[in-house]
Amino acid sequence: MKTHKPHLGTLVLALDAFRLDPRRRLFLGLKPPETAVDKCRRRRKVGCDLWVPPGGGIEKIDKSPRHCAQRELFEEAGWRLPLNRFSKIGRLEGYFGSARSEWQTARLKWIVHIYSVTVPPELKDGFICGDGFVKVRWFPIDCLPFHRMIDSDKVWLPQLVGPHHLVIKLMFDRKVGKLIRSELIPEYFGERA
Repeated sequence: MKTHKPHLGTLVLALDAFRLDPRRRLFLGLKPPETAVDKCRRRRKVGCDLWVPPGGGIEKIDKSPRHCAQRELFEEAGWRLPLNRFSKIGRLEGYFGSARSEWQTARLKWIVHIYSVTVPPELKDGFICGDGFVKVRWFPIDCLPFHRMIDSDKVWLPQLVGPHHLVIKLMFDRKVGKLIRSELIPEYFGERA
């Protein structure tokens, strides 16, 4: 039997203040629209023409998911922050199944480690629109553009910008890719943001 290895990646919730500060803002980038070449090659790109946090796939050069988060934040925003500033606050697990599938029978497609980092005041306005974004911007936490974000972000993102540390399981219909089930599981990763 062929075993399936899930795709691994990271997301960085870059905040301009401590996670519990009600005035904090979240840094998001606007992904470019899907190109005709992508459509022709049938490559599905996640987040086309939507606002997303910095992040990406773990590469061979990354020693750990935290190193990947550090590299992605530098590539996409231009901030080179020390590794010890990145606190793991969550993990997304993406499954493909059907409406009748149980978690045990659904196929785990990807795991995304989520890190929080507070951008120092002297750097927060010195960002670049880096690799993979056509525009970048700070959004107040209570005014996130969910209407222009990935649908499943509405499920997990509000939970993680607060004091919670979670494993978030998301199940998508394997035929159309629509979110059909979610589960939030409190978990502590041995670090506090």
